Amino acid sequence: MKNSQIKKLANMELNEDENYAIISLNPAIFPVDAVKSAINSAMYKALAVIAKDSSSEIIVELRPKGNGKGLEELGREFNNWLITNAFDKLEAEKNKMEKIETCHEDKMSIIEENLAELEKQAINDPLGISKLWKEA
Repeated sequence: MKNSQIKKLANMELNEDENYAIISLNPAIFPVDAVKSAINSAMYKALAVIAKDSSSEIIVELRPKGNGKGLEELGREFNNWLITNAFDKLEAEKNKMEKIETCHEDKMSIIEENLAELEKQAINDPLGISKLWKEA
């Protein structure tokens, strides 16, 4: 059995002899959805396996397809996809919340305008029809 040498770079472990890269991720920083999106982006260049080691780590194994890119380049490209997808997810959530707040503010404004109009109409009652029956 051959003793494989593993090269460690940041969150990557590269095994050149067996042609695979292990990328370790913190799920508190990178949500599983962002990891899956990054794997989807990598699927034309690499075979990928995802495993959640525990609540503190997500492990992604990448194996390049054919004689494509080197392991380090593939791992760095995966990290770029991951960061992009995580950022896009955060921005989408932020935009969603802003739209909800804007919609809520618009509806509150309309309600306030309608209430003001109803109060104005109640004061301007030239026919006296807004009085209760007991008052009449």
